[in-house]
Amino acid sequence: MANVFRLSKRHLYIGSGCLGLFIGAIALSCIFYLVGEIPLVVLIITGCVLGLMALGSLWIILAYFRESLTFDGQTLTQRGVFFSSTVWLPDVTDARWIVSPEGAVVLRSPLGKLKIYLGNFERHERLLLIRLLRAVLRGSAHRDWPAFCLRVALPLRRHLEWLDSESQPLEPSEIIITRRRLDIYFAVGTVLAASVGVFSWWTTGNIRVLAAPGVMLVLWVSTRLRVPKRGMRSHRISVDAKHKSPMLIWVSVLAALPLCVVAIRWGLPRPLGDGVMIALGVVLLALMLVCCYREDRRRAQQGIEAAPAAVEEWELGEPPCPSPANPKAG
Repeated sequence: MANVFRLSKRHLYIGSGCLGLFIGAIALSCIFYLVGEIPLVVLIITGCVLGLMALGSLWIILAYFRESLTFDGQTLTQRGVFFSSTVWLPDVTDARWIVSPEGAVVLRSPLGKLKIYLGNFERHERLLLIRLLRAVLRGSAHRDWPAFCLRVALPLRRHLEWLDSESQPLEPSEIIITRRRLDIYFAVGTVLAASVGVFSWWTTGNIRVLAAPGVMLVLWVSTRLRVPKRGMRSHRISVDAKHKSPMLIWVSVLAALPLCVVAIRWGLPRPLGDGVMIALGVVLLALMLVCCYREDRRRAQQGIEAAPAAVEEWELGEPPCPSPANPKAG
């Protein structure tokens, strides 16, 4: 009996929601053209862009029904929308574990390569896939596993263990992100976006700005689908007093930026004001790039130092790996 992994239902929900949104946007653009709000060339360009996005959404829906990943003994078969590829696992010479929010792995053999996006599957299936690949593939084939274990595999296992246990405490650096908390944030954001849209329409007469809350609603729904009903564990933005001050400074700068733009627009002549705004934007962008680079270096160094302990914790906490023919074992 083979293990068959299919795409999570999130793909169906997102694909269906985006398809309806883009079709609605196309219909709305046609109405704007009929009432004289936009010219024909804008309607054509908008229709082409939104049409391509609608086709992409349709592709996601089709992928949900067609794509799968099958573990059958020593073979791994990836079925796509139109084509399939199979890898004989004993022949895999390189398994590169890719660190990303949800993780991926690239398998290379003399016959070709196969890339698996773990985020396509439910969380418990991701963990099972990781365990199967770690058990079946040769130890020398695994590449970048320590960093992947630290950033993806171990947090995934901890999260699933937390979901299965009512009493397991959180670490000091973690918080629980719940759907209710997200609903509050996105509800406020949607109301603000609607208020800005109504104010802009009232002051400029441009009816198209009334669609401003649509983006927030799409983000709201897509983000909510990614959070389990019980919530999910997440690291705090900053738990280190050393890095709280820079974060607060950046939050303050971004909050004050709109006020600076208004002051420049009202207090300086147009050419000089535009030059000041361009210079301000360049300076802020440069500072953000420098800060991001330093933060990336800091995190990379922390990862190098913490990776051996993460691998040891993973090995100590792993149950006997399930056989590829029995996904419920272990």
